[in-house]
Amino acid sequence: MTQVDDCSSDDSYSTVSSTVSRSTTINEERIYRVACLGTPGCGKSQLLFTYCSGFPLNWVKEIFDNYHKKVLINNSKNIHLEISETNSIEELESIKGDNGLNHIDCFLICFSITNRKSFESCYSLWYQELIKNNLANTKSSTPIILIGTKNDLRNTINNKNENYYSNNESYIEDPCNDGKPYVSYDEGLEMSKKIGAAHFFEISSLLNKTGSIEDLFNKIAVVVYNKNKSKNKKKKSGCIIN
Repeated sequence: MTQVDDCSSDDSYSTVSSTVSRSTTINEERIYRVACLGTPGCGKSQLLFTYCSGFPLNWVKEIFDNYHKKVLINNSKNIHLEISETNSIEELESIKGDNGLNHIDCFLICFSITNRKSFESCYSLWYQELIKNNLANTKSSTPIILIGTKNDLRNTINNKNENYYSNNESYIEDPCNDGKPYVSYDEGLEMSKKIGAAHFFEISSLLNKTGSIEDLFNKIAVVVYNKNKSKNKKKKSGCIIN
């Protein structure tokens, strides 16, 4: 079962629809920029590719500099998301602008539930880098959404890990996970609180049950739109007219 948890529920919305493209240029007044972070192999590319193409079974990785997503919020407001994929701190450095990473409107931090190293890096690597750039743990923090990928594997393999973990003879050791049980939903939830994430999602790019990936990106759209609207209100309230 796909599980979704909102660590804060300020981003309510009624109707959201979207279309996706992988073009590199879009003529729009405002593009909301999203950086998708995570260690190699954690499922970021599959997540983005699934949203664009439905993840065919004969999926072959394609490389795109940016993914663009057009989203309609409340049947009245069109916004565009530009999503860049980042595998390392060096790649994150490469997308910095004149004001560092302040042009990024939202950070997606991804981990695979089958790989604890990718899970631990959410805090030890990615979150620490955001703090270093004054983008996290501040009043004006850029929104973070935590995403656990490949949760379909928990249903097929990790059930045995959980049921037989105390029995060494029956325990199935995953070479990608150092023989440890897969990351549980509760652990992901705790991590989301630890890094101050606005939302926590578990998804499967393979199964995409009940439109969970669509729901994920719709939520992202609302988060960045509401955050920007809040910033604009603060700017207006701070104006002094002589």
